[in-house]
Amino acid sequence: MSTTPDTSLPTEISPEALGFKRELRLTTPVVFLPPALDIVPQLLVFLGDEEKNGELLAELIRVDPGLTANVLRVANSAAFAGAYRMENLSAAVLRLGLREVYRIVLQVVASPVFLNATQPGASSLDLWQHSLQSAVAAQVLARWLGEDSELAFTAGLLHDVGKLIFHQLFGKDYIVMVHDAQAQNALLYQREFARYQTDHAAVGGRLLKRWNFPDTMIHTVQFHHELAKCPKPDVRLVSLIFASNLLAHKIAEPSPFPPHLLAGSPAVLKNLGLGSIDDLWVYAAEAKQAFDREHARLVSR
Repeated sequence: MSTTPDTSLPTEISPEALGFKRELRLTTPVVFLPPALDIVPQLLVFLGDEEKNGELLAELIRVDPGLTANVLRVANSAAFAGAYRMENLSAAVLRLGLREVYRIVLQVVASPVFLNATQPGASSLDLWQHSLQSAVAAQVLARWLGEDSELAFTAGLLHDVGKLIFHQLFGKDYIVMVHDAQAQNALLYQREFARYQTDHAAVGGRLLKRWNFPDTMIHTVQFHHELAKCPKPDVRLVSLIFASNLLAHKIAEPSPFPPHLLAGSPAVLKNLGLGSIDDLWVYAAEAKQAFDREHARLVSR
């Protein structure tokens, strides 16, 4: 989409700034400032008062013509078909509500980041589908468990963003690592740390910090594989994202569920008030239906 970059944030980030050790001798900077993604922290602030902030949300979006066009395209898709077409963002907010428009914006902004068509081999990582599945699963769980559904959706969508950095820096070698870990039922973040002395969760947390995301969101991405290291106030949300990641794999088709991902799940289930993994699987059908709806409205024209 056509956008005007925000010059207040750098478009290049050194690997060392994202936690990669100097010994790896990575001299190429990471080129990673997706158009408009840096507005997400501002959008999160608006969710506190829907009635007051609806027009402010529209004003923030409309400065980017490409983003505006894409949001209206989704809002006018078959999934939201109404008696009349929405021609402006204010109408979209009025009809759909601020939170629905926020989710549309987030997905429109994030989808080209995870699809990452400019990076050879990135499609084999299937990050966009898994990220969207995790996001809707997190939203479903949040609604049932009394948590902030938009915060959960955002954290679910961005929890694996660090994998994009690994792929940009290490290319085919990283893709081989991912597929080998899957084939051998091994935990990817442990393989990453063994080779690179950091992992995608830690790198993703540093990236979100540079984008000025709130600490809660940073911690959720940073510690979604290592719950024991998470600050106590954010343990429940991190547990929810861990669980949504499991649900995302559960509803993925036709892939079988990878059993090694259950490592650490007893503590997560306890934090969420769930007695067993079967109590989590109760939400799988609803998460699958939610994913199908979200996917359909994004691809409809």
